[in-house]
Amino acid sequence: MTQNKTKRRYRLTLLPMGIILQADEGRTVMEVLAGSGITMRSDCGGEGKCGKCIISVQPAANLSPPMESEIRLFEANGTRLACQARILGDITVSMPAWGQEGDPVLPKSDVSGNFSVAPAVKRISIDGTRYRALSSGDPAEDFYDWIQREAESACGRPVSIEDAEVQRRLSAPVAGKGQSTLVSHDLFGLTTVFEGVRSRSTGLAVDIGTTSIAVYLCDFHTGEILATAGMLNPQHRFGEDVMSRIAYASREHDGLAQLNSLVVRGVNSLLGVCLEKAGIDRKDVDEITVVGNPTMQQIFAGFHPHNLGAAPFTPFRRSAINMRAADVGCDLNPGTNVYLFPVVSGFIGGDILGGVLSDRTYERDETTLIMDIGTNGELVLGNRSGLWATSCATGPALEGAHISCGMRASNGAIYAASIDPSDLCVTCHVFGENERNLARGICGSGLIDIVAAMLQTGIILPSGALRSDLPGGIGSAPDGTRRMVIVPADKSVTGREISITARDIRQVQLAKAALASGIELLKRRSGIMQIERVVLTGAFGTSFNPESASIVGILPRKTAFGRMEVIPNAAGLGAVRALLNKNRRQEIETLYHKIEALELAADPDFSTTFVEMIPFPEPSE
Repeated sequence: MTQNKTKRRYRLTLLPMGIILQADEGRTVMEVLAGSGITMRSDCGGEGKCGKCIISVQPAANLSPPMESEIRLFEANGTRLACQARILGDITVSMPAWGQEGDPVLPKSDVSGNFSVAPAVKRISIDGTRYRALSSGDPAEDFYDWIQREAESACGRPVSIEDAEVQRRLSAPVAGKGQSTLVSHDLFGLTTVFEGVRSRSTGLAVDIGTTSIAVYLCDFHTGEILATAGMLNPQHRFGEDVMSRIAYASREHDGLAQLNSLVVRGVNSLLGVCLEKAGIDRKDVDEITVVGNPTMQQIFAGFHPHNLGAAPFTPFRRSAINMRAADVGCDLNPGTNVYLFPVVSGFIGGDILGGVLSDRTYERDETTLIMDIGTNGELVLGNRSGLWATSCATGPALEGAHISCGMRASNGAIYAASIDPSDLCVTCHVFGENERNLARGICGSGLIDIVAAMLQTGIILPSGALRSDLPGGIGSAPDGTRRMVIVPADKSVTGREISITARDIRQVQLAKAALASGIELLKRRSGIMQIERVVLTGAFGTSFNPESASIVGILPRKTAFGRMEVIPNAAGLGAVRALLNKNRRQEIETLYHKIEALELAADPDFSTTFVEMIPFPEPSE
């Protein structure tokens, strides 16, 4: 007879909080903490590669032996990675404040203004007592038909009443005894019924990025953005990039459910923040529009993203999607419509279409290059004659995930830097600078500034190699990796030096080569050689120094660019425009299947072009 072996449970004491948790034998420290709602940085999705989930544990003997990645990173006994350390006994875990997720990214909520309005929804007031008066004798029509006729008269078009919840509410006695408010949608008829008169009508535009989520509460009458809010995408704990999250959804039996729940709860939380800011009731939100990359949109809709994790990387559905709020899990009136943007391909999603919509590139005579640089780099090139688009894997390095001292753009991140050529002294600028807020890492814009300065001062050769004949903080790390110290250990918040290693420089080269190759191949395939206008957008694209980017080669210096513009969050702006004006949706739905998508991995010239783009430009170029 087979006996079920019950796993032993141990005590995990978490410092400095003093929290005591119960931990099943064999679970990693990170799994136990996450199960209790305590999250840590995990840029690699728990694979032990990024080295960001550092903890100190005593006694060390009550953990599984260190993995090879931990031995390479640490020498001190008791210093471990939370994602690799499996619990074999009672332990005390010390987690530094800088390793927690409590410090969010700088939000993408800098969109404001008034926009043209032609909403897909309309609020109608009816008085049920009028029906009672008209039908006091022999009624010619039932209440359902009367309501439909009243709604059609108010809207000037046919109005269906198919939603079961709406029909139930209309059947209630109160609907026939006084005034009610109906919400009518152009495509789906009546979506909501309220008792009394409620004329306020608003909507929510949502931008779901891999790193962050931003929402915009808008007024359907005035076209005004009433409130904005942003947060770190809570899915981050399962990996910095979309492939890590696709892998998690496919590996774990409830992986998709977890990822979906996190992002929907995040949107609901941000909605609540906006409603409180604007002093508006959630009953007055009549529609939602959503943009994001294909993976983020599919997970939000509850569609499994496995198809985006393997060739041919085809999205489940390219066309726009309309769903009820109740089916998505949005904390709104159940029948409220949720509109998800169409996508072009497996890696070119609603976010870049939102950028095209906000820029109206398809109506311009001049040739425009849109660069949306976030966790992935998405590029669109063209004008009214045609548009070409591609996506390249730039973000993990440029947003700090694959950089030894990398971090997101939040408090403590070095966002700009320069190097004095006379003594190689580094001057850094840190988000949230004050006497007590020392640097704790480098975000993407700071990384590009530093690498550009190292190139200009000759510290880095065009090949990417660090020169060995220079004084100062250039030397070797304990693992033998060449590196330059940017901030000494005694001047960082972590007590560990902040440096740029040879491996970091290589990551920058690979990221910039991918982006530069994408631009070059788009030009070849489109036949466009002269770019008259460049639009920078995305979390990283709006913060870096264009001159530094040109020195590094992210913006090829040999290419004749015309004027450069910055749209802080073009994707979110596109979601706002499509929310407030239904005509903008028609434009993007006509456009999305006409954009020619270039899949870099399948392009026969990509490998050669990519290798050619790896070296940094010569200083004289």
